[in-house]
Parts: sequence; structure tokens; C-alpha cells
Amino acid sequence: MINLEKMGKFLRKNREKLNLSQTELGRKIYVTRQAVSQWELGKNFPDLQSAIALAKLYNVNIGDIYAGEILSDKNKYNSIIEFVIKSEMKRIRKIITMLVISLFVILLLFLSYYFISVYNKISIYTINTIEEPYQINGIITKSVNDVYVNFELNKEVNNLCLIYNDTKLNCIKNTNYLVIKETIGNNEQLPELSKISINKFINNLYIEIDNETKIKLNIVHDYKNDKLVFSEESENSDYEDKYIINNSIPKKVLETFKYIKEENIYKLTTNNIEIKYAIDNNVIITKIANKSKTNYYSYDISNDVLYEYTTIDSNNVSKKLKNDEISKEIKKYFKEEILYKYVY
Repeated sequence: MINLEKMGKFLRKNREKLNLSQTELGRKIYVTRQAVSQWELGKNFPDLQSAIALAKLYNVNIGDIYAGEILSDKNKYNSIIEFVIKSEMKRIRKIITMLVISLFVILLLFLSYYFISVYNKISIYTINTIEEPYQINGIITKSVNDVYVNFELNKEVNNLCLIYNDTKLNCIKNTNYLVIKETIGNNEQLPELSKISINKFINNLYIEIDNETKIKLNIVHDYKNDKLVFSEESENSDYEDKYIINNSIPKKVLETFKYIKEENIYKLTTNNIEIKYAIDNNVIITKIANKSKTNYYSYDISNDVLYEYTTIDSNNVSKKLKNDEISKEIKKYFKEEILYKYVY
């Protein structure tokens, strides 16, 4: 449709009428000298914006620029303008396509960098430790660079310290909780933490109470961001708000016990043992059925109080012993065979 050679000669003739060099013309219409040279040699034609500037400068119509002559035929003029508009739209679509591809590549690079930087770098651990007369519940969060430790005791103490091996990380007086932030892998203040892994860190965490009682923390790996696709909701997902309200509910309970909505409890039945975890009052009720009798244990988690009941039949239940009255063997059995085995 456009005779490039004819157009080039026309553009050169009009430029020379104004005594302009290709460089001077380029400066006036904001293009390079090379672009002007390409037009006048018939190797390319100007875009619509450049053609408008040339038409104004040479005092001709836009159609004349592309036709390479002063047009008098209206139909020919319209035909050229239609061709130019289509060419311009094609050029714009090409630019938009290149922009979209560029943005997509930039986004892909950013997501790749973010994925490499963050994927499998975040972990959550739960702290559930019972060491009479203390109960310790809390959470450890490992981010990309730091570790946050947050735990609470069931009673206030004079001095509470968090210890890694034999290094005291932080101590607080007259409290029942502790919150700290530490850097693992590059800690200038604590060289002990500068070359260790998160696993080594959590496996060697202790608390010290009143400068004498040292308790190793029982820590369970609860979550890490190593899944590309979210898993389906679990059976207890409808009651996740209860876990948020009372985050001391152990992971084992949430995963292995069945939630009974009507009673607001978690329940597990295995062999001759029935265990109920009451959310409202934070009590663990255990029923152990033997051939001759049935034993009941009620453990108040918040106050660390254990009750023992005995019954011969379902209509004859009597309170037998409370906490200090219970034998060490029974306490040990309850702790190891019920709490540590099924609950924590």
C-alpha cells in the first residue's frame, strides 16, 4: 500500500527545502538521525506520531507523507489513512504484548525469588511440658532469619530463665511467662547460636526456675511451609476457633481425638481406656476399665491437680484420693501412660 521509495524521496525533498540536516530534523520531531535516514532510504516508514510532526513541519497532510506526494484523490487518501491506522494498531498491540510478557517475566522472577527465599523456611513448634509442680505450654516460631520463643508456666516464679545447653538466653523476675527473639545461624552476640540448626536449638532448650530447677522442654514440630498446595480441611477444622481461643490444646488431641460438639470435648477411646479432654474447664477425664473395677482420673491442667476415683458399678462412684494423697506409682502411671502417650 505504501511505496517506501517514493515516500523516502518525498521526505528528503521537503527536508532539503527547509535546509535541515537529518540530525536537525530528528531533534525537531524527537527521533534519531538513524530513523530519519531509514525513512528517506525507503527502508521504513514513520509511525503515526512522527508522521503528524512531519506533516505539520512540511505543511502537508498526513496522507501526503505516506503517499510520497500531494494527494488530490480523496479515495486514495482514505485508503492510505486506513492502512496507516491498521499498521499503528498492530504496532501498539505488539508493544502491549511485549509489555505484558515483560511484566509476566518480572513477576515470575519475583515469585521464584520469594519461593526460594521463604519456602520451607517457616516452622512452628509447640511446647507441652509437665514436670511437677510445673506445667509449661507455649509456641516456638522459626521465620526466615529469627526464632521467636513464647511460653507460659502454670504459676508465677521468682526467677525464670530460658537456657540453650548451659547458655542463659534470657531471664525475668517475678513472672510466669517469657517471650524472646533470637537469631539462629548468624548471632554475633551469642556465638553459641551462630553455627547451629533450628533442630539442634530446640532439642537443647531448657528453662531454669529460681536458679535451681532445670527442666528440659518437650517440643513438638507442629507446622512448616513445605506444601505447594493446601491440604484438605481436617475433621476438626470447623472448630479451629476453639484452638485459637485456647491454644494449649495439644497437637495429639487435635489430631487423634474426636470432637464431640454437644459436650464441647475431645474424646478418644482405645482398648479399655476412654479419655475426654474438656475444653471449657481444661480438664482431662480418664476412664480405665479392668475386670473387677473401673478407675477414673480427673486431671485439672490449669491447677495441676489430679483426682482418682474408684467404682464397682456405674451407680457407685466415690471420690477416693486427691493429688498429694495419690501414690507416686499412680502419678507416674498417669503421666507416662495417659498424658505422654495419648495427650502430649
